[in-house]
Amino acid sequence: MGQYGLGQRNERGERLLEYALEYRLAIINTYFKKRPSRRWTWKSPDEKVKNEIDYIMTNVPKIVQNYEVLNNVKFQTDHRLLRATVLLSQAKKNRKGFKPPPKIPKNEEETRYYIDSLKSNIETKLADTRNVQSYYDALEIAITKSLTSKNNTKKEKRHKIFSEETLALINQRSELTLRKNKDADIKKELSKIYKETSKAIKRDYSKHRQRIITENLNKFRSTKRAFKELNLRKTWIQKLEGQHKEITTRQEIVQKATSFYQELYKNKNKTIKEANDSHNCYNTETIRPIEEKDTYAQLKHLKSDKSPGPDAITNEALKIGAPVLLKPLTELFNLILEAEIVPIQWCTSDIILLYKKGNPLDINNYRPISLLHTRPYTGTRTSYRKIRRV
Repeated sequence: MGQYGLGQRNERGERLLEYALEYRLAIINTYFKKRPSRRWTWKSPDEKVKNEIDYIMTNVPKIVQNYEVLNNVKFQTDHRLLRATVLLSQAKKNRKGFKPPPKIPKNEEETRYYIDSLKSNIETKLADTRNVQSYYDALEIAITKSLTSKNNTKKEKRHKIFSEETLALINQRSELTLRKNKDADIKKELSKIYKETSKAIKRDYSKHRQRIITENLNKFRSTKRAFKELNLRKTWIQKLEGQHKEITTRQEIVQKATSFYQELYKNKNKTIKEANDSHNCYNTETIRPIEEKDTYAQLKHLKSDKSPGPDAITNEALKIGAPVLLKPLTELFNLILEAEIVPIQWCTSDIILLYKKGNPLDINNYRPISLLHTRPYTGTRTSYRKIRRV
């Protein structure tokens, strides 16, 4: 414990101090000199009593550079949040490498801009390229660049849930809440605004929910799709059972899953079976080149709302850009048939784990799914159907 604090310690404070001593924890609040107005974390309803009742504790106090209370919040609360500045030895990851996935065009204007950009990029990137890998890479760059390019037309940003009236009430509530030395009239007005804001927020959420459900029922006749869109919670594997203890870090969880599925799918007999006689038969008939109508037929069968692969290009992006992409995709598939090689990306995928049932700490209760690139899936289906006809 340091030498700084606020007021006198009561019985609960003594218990907290005993806890910190027992587990060798440093109470960070006491190590930094702050004004009393920058220390209190709770105030009484009449705003006359202010106490410091929230603390940050750690077993490594050397890494903490500072702590502060956050005062300017846009909602009414009798507590103030605490924030500590921590110095980590591990190098900070560069946020430039974490780019958001390309967005799907949602309206006619965005679709038109995407197709125009796609035409321009394909003409530039795919000029005089006959190598399979180079052609594939150039096509991927052209699609990704077209999806990420921004439209120059300015658009008004609207909140997807709250109306303008509700946002105005929230801002007005925030201004009055942060005002100091409130008189009786201001407190009365603030109480009224809080009630109006609460009702407006509930009303907007209800309208948003009804709108999403109605749109999905009319367009796709699916309640499952509507509830999936409304569900903002994303679950992820927080920990798994290890050999001797539970593992919690992302690196250990990935290593555990990798080792488990390598052991599960490896050939335990370690014997190579003789190839079937049918595999040694060669068909001397010439396979006709893939036509654009074959590619278009497979693009039509792509399902919407499916997770993309490592390239982050969705099925919707290919289906929307089909008028422009038919020719380069068909040419790519024919190049692959002629060269009898595939791009490196066709051999890679992102593997995710889906929880089935049972103990969530047991790796056996998860089902692996490989997220492939969309174009390999389309290409293999097109080639397979073409070869099967021979």
